[in-house]
Amino acid sequence: MARASGSRWQPSYVTESALGTPSGTQFTKTRLLLSSEGIRQQRANLQSQEAVGDRSVAQGRLGNKNNTFKGTGELSYGTFEDFIASANMNAWVAAGDAIASLTVTVVAGTTNTMAATGIGGTGGSAIAVGDYVKVSGFGTGYTANNGFFKVTARTADLLTFGEAKDPVTGASLLTAATAQANITVQRCSYCVTGATEKSLAFEDALLDASIYFEALGCVCNGMTLDIGLDAIVTCAFDFIAQRVLGPSGSRYAITYAEKTTTLPIRATDCIVAIDAVPVATITALSLAMANDRSPQFSIGLADATGIAYGRSNLTGNLSMYAESDTFWAKYSAETRIALGLKFMDSTGNYGYAVDVPRALITDSSFAKTEKDVIQNLPLQIEKDPTSGLINWRWWKLA
Repeated sequence: MARASGSRWQPSYVTESALGTPSGTQFTKTRLLLSSEGIRQQRANLQSQEAVGDRSVAQGRLGNKNNTFKGTGELSYGTFEDFIASANMNAWVAAGDAIASLTVTVVAGTTNTMAATGIGGTGGSAIAVGDYVKVSGFGTGYTANNGFFKVTARTADLLTFGEAKDPVTGASLLTAATAQANITVQRCSYCVTGATEKSLAFEDALLDASIYFEALGCVCNGMTLDIGLDAIVTCAFDFIAQRVLGPSGSRYAITYAEKTTTLPIRATDCIVAIDAVPVATITALSLAMANDRSPQFSIGLADATGIAYGRSNLTGNLSMYAESDTFWAKYSAETRIALGLKFMDSTGNYGYAVDVPRALITDSSFAKTEKDVIQNLPLQIEKDPTSGLINWRWWKLA
């Protein structure tokens, strides 16, 4: 009999049309790390307290089935968007209508604007402050103006990209240009925290031993994002499952869709802005969302009949080289900061951005070595009264 090898573990998933109901039988192979836990079931040991007279323990039973699916992955474009939607309890909003055939003038330097009649859009193409937009169509000599930019100010005929600056030198990333024709601008797709259930079904397969499990009604209880020096950006997801089927000798998926092949995103592919200014002194950044979810059990059933959710609590930790008293002063004065993250592949063709508009620094400490002093800043993310965001917004840059 073949013994299972971790190298043959294959986790896959499909979205659900309702809690516990897969939307189809074609599952998508995931790109979770081998160290991921996958499916787990825990049950309380209901030990009998019967008096038996000879100091033995009487027969007991097992309690309710607490089912989970936990996985860690390397952030790559197009891989974990359904997971992020489940963590945010919301669907991705489609990209806006393209605003095409524009004749654009670019002012670089400290101004960083693109001007054209109607560039701000209306209706389904409307662009707002805080939006990420895709700009395309600039030709030879001006290709730096193609890409993904955050709008920091706008009018009907003018967009300002205040964060399009080099994090080290502060120089503009744009190239000045006059009357460049056939330019297209489009608002990118995004996902914000809400209260709409987005559940998944997972198949957990040990292929060489033909052992298959299926976890149904999986909702994301927590998600973390970690960026460290000289490393790949990682993300971890903690799902609660309504019930688990198996083990079975036959797979639950009828067919499999292949996983994405985009390259994993490295720390060197990231730009972090604090209060709209790109920063080049950050050594580590982590964000953790907790949805405070728990299974709901009913008498007569061992599996959960529902899964409750609480507040969406986003916290973080920021570490940076100590260069000034700026962040100690913000901590002491309870001054909120805004974080902006941008992850791009090496070609600049696709990636993600994450906006955290309001964060409170809850502590400040200094870790000292012979060579460096690192300031550590724990963060509590709050609802932003200006944008209305509960905590963060994910942007899909493609």
